[in-house]
Amino acid sequence: DWLPSSGRAEATPALPDDGSQSKPAAPPENSQQKPPEDENLPQVQDRDPEEERRKMSLSRQKSAKARELLEKGRYDEAILRARDALKVHELNADAMLVLAEAFYKQGKFELTQTVTASVLGIDPKVIDPKEVSQAHNLRGFALLQMGFSAGALKAFRAAAEADANNAAAWNNLGASYLRKGDVKTAVSALEYAVQIDPGFAKAHLNLGAAYRAARRWQDAEAEIQRALKLRPDFPDAYFDLGLLYLDADPYPGLDTTARLNKAIGYFTKYRDLASKQPPSGPPKRPPAVGRGKQPPEVVSPARADEYIAVAKKGIEREKRRAEREKKRKEREQKRKEREKAKAAKAAAEGAAPQEGAPSPGGGEAKAPEGPGPAPSKPKAPKKPGANKPAPSKPGASKPAPTKPQAPQKPGASKPAPTKPQAPQKPGASKPAPTKPQAPQKPSAQKPKTQKPGG
Repeated sequence: DWLPSSGRAEATPALPDDGSQSKPAAPPENSQQKPPEDENLPQVQDRDPEEERRKMSLSRQKSAKARELLEKGRYDEAILRARDALKVHELNADAMLVLAEAFYKQGKFELTQTVTASVLGIDPKVIDPKEVSQAHNLRGFALLQMGFSAGALKAFRAAAEADANNAAAWNNLGASYLRKGDVKTAVSALEYAVQIDPGFAKAHLNLGAAYRAARRWQDAEAEIQRALKLRPDFPDAYFDLGLLYLDADPYPGLDTTARLNKAIGYFTKYRDLASKQPPSGPPKRPPAVGRGKQPPEVVSPARADEYIAVAKKGIEREKRRAEREKKRKEREQKRKEREKAKAAKAAAEGAAPQEGAPSPGGGEAKAPEGPGPAPSKPKAPKKPGANKPAPSKPGASKPAPTKPQAPQKPGASKPAPTKPQAPQKPGASKPAPTKPQAPQKPSAQKPKTQKPGG
């Protein structure tokens, strides 16, 4: 689970492509070539199986010491010991894998490719499937560093198929799918990797990154925290936590400012740890001529500084947004208070008593204090033109109209109409009302009130 890198290649002794040595061909008849001086040199077909096992055991002992040197970072010494082991037995796959890994750590990816190809060329009946899986895994790393991501994905898949219990192969396969953008397959492969090896911190970290890509924020944080429990001084885990809180918008239970402050804290923690630890993985290739300044690595103190700056800008932006929201609420509150005061004032003005005017509730206005006639009660409105005449004394032959009327002839009982009417025949005693009335005798009688227009 090393990080990608690059380096330069150097010459290395050629390794056999298969599990046997062929017998030297007989020289031509006219050839001047002489047979080897050592007549006792063992040939492949004449090798004793017991002798082969003894040589392989001795070679494995030397390659085991080479691996110890490799784990201590003493790559040159590990390479020398691995070559010594191969001199004892040229088919020692473990010694070849030590060589391939040491070359990879030194950034010599072409040599890593060459040596892993030699390992995969050994007869499958002779080599252990675990060693085949490791060879595919190393080959995938080399291809990845050389820019062949598709070939690397195939190599990691072959490593997982060769040894289903190789957690590193499943971890690398999941990381490759995540890099490709296939989040669902990446999650599946990485979940299997941590199932095989629950103590694999790097696999937990990569699974957290896959959950983050799937926007499963809380699951992502739980996996990264598991990686930190296994490796408390794991800088990359703090970097991924910072990236999680930078991306998780919104994060359950946290507002924007609190979330971005947590991101800044984790990036700062990563930067402090990374400055105290030597860089891991192979050295990086220098930028090609003409490419100019290269962007910072995906996980690096320079990239952490960039993300801290992004988080700080986000906090400032959130602060300005909160201030705008506060001012908007204040304006809204003031507007509501003005409307409330205006409504109260209008209600107070409408409830004030006015002289001669009815109160808003429909009651009578209170009489003003001081001298002056008391206002009379309001009367019901009269119908237009309906003026009731004053009653006349008994025996009177004509009513007392409110307006002067022309004198009527004796015996006429009908009062003069307010509106002109058609002439009537002499002696007619019945007026022409709007509604029919009973005929009256030609004698003096009490006048009746007529309806308007009668």
